Amino acid sequence: MLPYLPDGQAEGLRCMSFTRWGGVSLPPYNDLNIGLNVSDDREAVEENRQIIRTILDARELISSR
Repeated sequence: MLPYLPDGQAEGLRCMSFTRWGGVSLPPYNDLNIGLNVSDDREAVEENRQIIRTILDARELISSR
């Protein structure tokens, strides 16, 4: 079943998939790790998320596990 969004709430909503190239995380999480549920440095993950927001010109990111 597909989730339902009331009229107008899907405006500007985009679904993206990307590689892990181009981020700042160090091995073994290199490069563009955006997962806060592993032992990667939190500051690196936040910087990686900002890289994605900047590229997408997005205010926020929503991700799943």
